[in-house]
Amino acid sequence: MQKATVLLLALLLLLPLSTAQDAEGSQEDAAQREVDIATRCGGTGDSCNEPAGELCCRRLKCVNSRCCPTTDGC
Repeated sequence: MQKATVLLLALLLLLPLSTAQDAEGSQEDAAQREVDIATRCGGTGDSCNEPAGELCCRRLKCVNSRCCPTTDGC
């Protein structure tokens, strides 16, 4: 049992630790993805049921079967 515990601890020590810079980069990447989606989808009025519309409508609103930035419409 002790050998298993020591082995587990050794494996955990070998795992790379995320750094603050990694987290910051991930946040920047996520923000850029949001901008890309908003740019590509904003006000396009794609059908909510089409493949492009499905991606857009996850972030936007489906109004009268069209993807729109707000519930007020496109």
